[in-house]
Amino acid sequence: MKKIGIVTFWDSKDNYGQLLQCYALTFFLKSLHYQPKLIKVAIFEKNTLLHKIKTLFNLLKTPYDLFEVLQKKRLGNKSRIINIAHPRNFDNFRSKYIPSTDIIQKKDLFSRPPYFDAYVTGSDQVWNSLSPLYFLQFAPKESKKIAYAASMGGFKPDASERLVLKDYVKDFDYVSLREKEALAFFKQSEICEADYVPDPTLLLLKEDYQKLYKERKLERPYILLYLLGNKLQFNIAEIYQYAEKRGLDVIYIASQGRCDNYKKEYPSIEEWLYLIENSEIVVTNSFHGTVFSMIYRKKFVTLLLNGLFSKMNDRITDMLNKYGLENRIYSGIFEKYDCDVDYSFFEKIVKEEREYVRNKLINVIG
Repeated sequence: MKKIGIVTFWDSKDNYGQLLQCYALTFFLKSLHYQPKLIKVAIFEKNTLLHKIKTLFNLLKTPYDLFEVLQKKRLGNKSRIINIAHPRNFDNFRSKYIPSTDIIQKKDLFSRPPYFDAYVTGSDQVWNSLSPLYFLQFAPKESKKIAYAASMGGFKPDASERLVLKDYVKDFDYVSLREKEALAFFKQSEICEADYVPDPTLLLLKEDYQKLYKERKLERPYILLYLLGNKLQFNIAEIYQYAEKRGLDVIYIASQGRCDNYKKEYPSIEEWLYLIENSEIVVTNSFHGTVFSMIYRKKFVTLLLNGLFSKMNDRITDMLNKYGLENRIYSGIFEKYDCDVDYSFFEKIVKEEREYVRNKLINVIG
């Protein structure tokens, strides 16, 4: 049985999508009779002044970004305090469902990488910078290197960065991307051949996720509000007003810096999935909040990001356009989204994608 090492983001305390994309890729590779294992890399670099300056420089692309970066940092610090006060048991999920190595320091990974037959980077926004780690530059020459549904997260390399990118991917056995814009960039810049594939969470069936939790009693029907800490041009009060009109509760889950004065819930990953499945309608500004709304065939409304983070909207709009569900993007009147969603086209396309990915990975890995 071939061993597969996965490199991706893994250490969040409140990013449901981060853990579930890793779980899904692991689950799918197991279904192909491989032995996948997450390579837990200690990803935080020393908090030196030079590192802070580099980080700030990379974030600042336009003059008005500074306020938003500082605001995001402030909310991120507050979010960390909230996560300590309201743990969501992500560590339990990781240890129970995601086979992994011990934590490896980055310098040790590059000097003495653990042996695998193939190394996979992705999914998530692993290519939102030119990190040698997420371009598998540590992998031994004789091993296979694969990018699965890598996302650039709006990263637009300049001319010199394109040369580095081209050098990084030249030895990959297979490159696949999650956004059409990234695919077009790779083609126009002659980086390498690349496939357009779905996020790994979409490779699993609803029934696969249902095995993670048990049924429990819910007191009243509810709207599920799941928001990340990105800037919104949307009044949350509108959701509560509509819920009251319909006789519904609102279950509000926030993560990644979302802080406001509304009451919130802090579910585990298993509970989060259960709450999506049993909601009347999902309202979210999250890519994976949107994904799991589709997996569970729910009514949903997707709120696009604004300001500095609007560059990350491509991953949502590309996906919804591909599945013919672009009409679920909020455009001003909430009530019009409380209607049944036609998932027939989505079901057809995603079934074809699963089969394509299955055959492709088997062919590449062997």
